[in-house]
Amino acid sequence: MFIVGTFHIINYNYEHMRNTLLLLLAIAWVGMNTSMAQAPVIDGDMSDPGYVTIGTFTSGNGFAGDNDLGELKAFWDGSNLYLGLTGELNADNRMVLLLDFSGYGGATANAALPGSGGFANGYAGTILPNEVDFILVGNEGNGTTDFFVDAGRYGIGSVLNEGYLGNSNQAGTIKTITAADLNSALGGSTGTDGEFAYQSNFAGDANEGWEIKIPLDALPGVSTADDLSVLAGISNGVGFWSDEFIPSVSGSTGNPGSGADLVTFGVTFTSPQAFATTFPVELLSFQAKAQDERVQLNWLTANEVNHSHFEIERSADAQDWAMLERIQTASKRSDDQNSYQFTDLSPMPGRTFYRLRQVDLDGTSTLSPQVEVTIAPQGQLIASPNPVQDRLTLELPFAEGELQQVLIYNLQGRPVARPQAEVVGGSAFLDVSDLPAGLYQVQVKGTAGQWITRIRKQ
Repeated sequence: MFIVGTFHIINYNYEHMRNTLLLLLAIAWVGMNTSMAQAPVIDGDMSDPGYVTIGTFTSGNGFAGDNDLGELKAFWDGSNLYLGLTGELNADNRMVLLLDFSGYGGATANAALPGSGGFANGYAGTILPNEVDFILVGNEGNGTTDFFVDAGRYGIGSVLNEGYLGNSNQAGTIKTITAADLNSALGGSTGTDGEFAYQSNFAGDANEGWEIKIPLDALPGVSTADDLSVLAGISNGVGFWSDEFIPSVSGSTGNPGSGADLVTFGVTFTSPQAFATTFPVELLSFQAKAQDERVQLNWLTANEVNHSHFEIERSADAQDWAMLERIQTASKRSDDQNSYQFTDLSPMPGRTFYRLRQVDLDGTSTLSPQVEVTIAPQGQLIASPNPVQDRLTLELPFAEGELQQVLIYNLQGRPVARPQAEVVGGSAFLDVSDLPAGLYQVQVKGTAGQWITRIRKQ
């Protein structure tokens, strides 16, 4: 019998504690917020724990050079939308974010985007599988100092608004977007400023790139009842599309170009993300913590009315999920609090996402926000060059004779290669030339534990 984890339940009935936690819940528990996390700091570094990864780049390199995408992330604090796109650019190329809100009727799906004579005109003729409501475009302006951002709003057959949101530097300095500029570019009526920042060292730090914060009332016709789908891509300065997208396109070759039919090319948007999620059971907290080579999950509930059980789900990329364990509800009254614990004894290497599926007695279910944890033993495993083409060098955090195994995993947590390592001193040399282009996790096992690092194969 293969044991994947253990759990136990501890019951509480402290009214003052319940009232305090319920107040925190009312303030902080919203759809894309995870584990009551604080809002991200806008600095061009997307390592903030509150972010949810909604898409990952895995294939395509049509513009080559330093034009790279990594992950698309989102966070919602009840009033502001945060979007983070890890990656970097060179020359006068663009990072493009196309937003589709379920309650807003923008440019029609499967129809050509309209032009206006402004910056959005460069994308005229592009055909997309979702309706496009808003566009955000960032670029380095063919230089190494500044980063510029434009934005616009689409209607059916027309560009309703567009404008320049300002520029900052490429070192993560925050740029305040005035409410007036937001309203001019997006057509809203906010009195709150937004922010953006960009860092251009993605090759050295996979958390870096472009992030932006936009108040909800800067987006007319959008509410917390909407779901949000996003497409990220890279184009040049006149709207010629590269083949680099999030979600990635598989099986297509070459760049789709100007005025492209991206439906035929195979482009899709991310899965819809809910701003406001009503969890039937009052989920007061949900946390994940790495402990040695295990992961401890803890969650606290109240008012378990008509509740059957929880299902713990796990993912390596926050998109493909598998059920890990079923946890029955506690046998307590509905006004009691229940604390649940579960230990994942065999976590996947590197970063792992967890969520709860709450199942009612009638079989209906609701998903919680996600939490994230990384297994990180002491010491540091350094991979170079990164990105890599053929030969990868690993600087080992232990002595030469302690290396036991090297495994390479895809972002779904499945092993794809077990390369033979040539070890010289404190370095291991691997031939990765047969790996397809994309992101991978390299796991090194030694006598003292395991270490994980991420690489990009070109």
